[in-house]
Amino acid sequence: MERNTFNILFYIRRNKLLKDGKVPILMRITINGRRWDSSLQLGVVLSQRLSELTDYN
Repeated sequence: MERNTFNILFYIRRNKLLKDGKVPILMRITINGRRWDSSLQLGVVLSQRLSELTDYN
């Protein structure tokens, strides 16, 4: 029996700012190992606190 997988991931792109100073939100869909990336045409303000919580370095 073949196993099918499906995953949706939402992430922000910190290294690219929009014109209004926000960072864009992107979506990645993965179906059976094939990936599609798409911009949601939305942005969020990246606060210093959020940056500290998500900094893995």
